[in-house]
Amino acid sequence: MSVDRSTQSFTAELAYAIDEISLDSLPERVIESARQALLDWIACVLAGAGEDTARIGRSLLQESGSELPATVIGTRLRASVRDAAFANALAAHALDFDSSTPWAWGHPVVPLISAALSLAEELDTTGSALVEAVVVGFEAAASIGLATATGLSTRGFHRTGSVGVFAAAAASAKLSNIGPVDLQKVFSLAATQAAGLKLVLNTMGKSLNAARAAEAGLIAVKLVERGFTAPGDAIEGEFGYAMAFEGYLNPGRPKEVMQGKFGIENNTIKFHACCHATHSAIEGIRQLRTDHGVHGDDIAAISLQVPASAMSYCGVIEPRDAAESMFCFPHAAALAASGASTGPDGFTGARVADPTVREMRQRVQVIPDPTAEHGSNPTKVRILLYSGISLEACVSVFADASESGLRAQRTQVERKFLDAANPLLGQAKAEQIVALVANIVELRSVRDLTCLLSVS
Repeated sequence: MSVDRSTQSFTAELAYAIDEISLDSLPERVIESARQALLDWIACVLAGAGEDTARIGRSLLQESGSELPATVIGTRLRASVRDAAFANALAAHALDFDSSTPWAWGHPVVPLISAALSLAEELDTTGSALVEAVVVGFEAAASIGLATATGLSTRGFHRTGSVGVFAAAAASAKLSNIGPVDLQKVFSLAATQAAGLKLVLNTMGKSLNAARAAEAGLIAVKLVERGFTAPGDAIEGEFGYAMAFEGYLNPGRPKEVMQGKFGIENNTIKFHACCHATHSAIEGIRQLRTDHGVHGDDIAAISLQVPASAMSYCGVIEPRDAAESMFCFPHAAALAASGASTGPDGFTGARVADPTVREMRQRVQVIPDPTAEHGSNPTKVRILLYSGISLEACVSVFADASESGLRAQRTQVERKFLDAANPLLGQAKAEQIVALVANIVELRSVRDLTCLLSVS
């Protein structure tokens, strides 16, 4: 049956549009983006599983046992779908090593895949169904994120929580075969649970925002499946999400910005374990070091001209601990300038206290640029050498990858995964996981993957 979209609300139009997404309609670049998002998410869960954030979160599991349906990744535990999604999301976001997207202004992959994989394991779905769910969830996050973003995000909401809940809900609804009419109810129940404050950034509370979004998306789906009622105008309603959270709605903006692309094509994978806003600075410094043979001892001063909006979530100048170092431009720049690792071991208490890194941080000046509309805008890097030479670069890590670039990126994602997985799971099992994810659309049961993600 054809549907007249001309009179549909934003919520209804989105629900019908994502209901039509199927694996057969997806270009290979979109499927590859989903594969990489999944493998990267697993890497982040494994890397974060040993962190206090994840450990404390696991202590809240209501029960665990071999008879329960979902894997708590990187551990020996099994849990309910909701508990596993919550615990895995805490771990995935613990190190701020997970991907993000300017279109949703946050990290939708964490709540999205945390919910979807746990539910897919319970339902024993195929790998192709999981891929569809990942694409659908990201489409919801990107569409709602773009339609409701003012470009300022000054109201104090952390959009990983407030938008991520829609990603988790849409993905879970796709796996549960919920149609577009009931999906509008799911969105309303997701919207009424949407939460997350920027106040808790630089603390474990940031991961809680992502974990609660994963859990809330699942709850919305489970309730609607059982006949729970809700309105259908979750986003545009008089007291709906857009007005309550943003005071703004532009229904045409997603199409204008996305230009026919799928939301997941804007997923930007991290290769540094810190706030994504700092990555352009890291890459700019590394570029200048490589191109000009610069060493840390050559550098007299570094100036970073960064989007002013980035300072609201990445404004730490002198970090006091590991958590603050992940949201500190000077610390990220100091690591890059010193040639030190910008992986998880670059953002520890020991690195914060390291005299060499601390001294290099003092050479870094951060200059907010009020003309840059978004944190994804390029960062202008200037390095002044003791010789008097000044070097400059302007870099953004948020440019969409070409198809050839996407293929090349797979090697980086696999390396990141193996670095995280080998110590916990062993090389043989880690390489088996890489192979399964590479062939995810042929996987008959997601459980063939999840059974490899626990520690024996």
